Amino acid sequence: MNPKVKELAKRIRDVVRDKVFWMWKYVLLEAKGDELLDIFPDIAVEYRFGDSYDIKRLNIEDHEYDAEAMKFSLERLENGDRVILGFFQGNPIFYIWLMFQTMDIDYRKYIPISFNRVYAYKGFTVQQYRGKHVLAGSYRYISDCMKQGGYDKIIASIDSRNLLSLKSTIHVGYRPIGHICKIQFMKRRFCYMGKHLHHWIER
Repeated sequence: MNPKVKELAKRIRDVVRDKVFWMWKYVLLEAKGDELLDIFPDIAVEYRFGDSYDIKRLNIEDHEYDAEAMKFSLERLENGDRVILGFFQGNPIFYIWLMFQTMDIDYRKYIPISFNRVYAYKGFTVQQYRGKHVLAGSYRYISDCMKQGGYDKIIASIDSRNLLSLKSTIHVGYRPIGHICKIQFMKRRFCYMGKHLHHWIER
């Protein structure tokens, strides 16, 4: 195929995907808190709960945090969600959010989950520290926090394209239990989760 024609075809596909029709699959995983493996990161990371001050330290360049993400995160803090940050040499290089008795299956679309479950979402590691078990290392801290709060199960959804995060999450003790499909057609968004998953996470 002519390179110019090939490039034009790619642009058309991108426009269709981004503006007209978009669909992707997220893997839903679950683990028991006391079965999460104790894995230490390859670097000296300090994990702790964060607050609004910590959130405001995050930026678009390092942490992919834009104004909308900042607004949403501050809202979630007010609604009772907690954020765990990982610091290396005093700088935030990792974050992961925890939601209780609720999980989001799409942007601002929530469903109830059982009282003994925690939903982990929006996990992120700064680019240069990926592959150093920073995410895996955070689950030791999360497991301790779950025990203190009386929670015994944790669930997460990960983009099926993010193979590194999937591998790391399964390695620490999670197991896949199903999928969530997200579809966008024109400006409308749809989200599908099988009925068996609803029953699973609500029981």
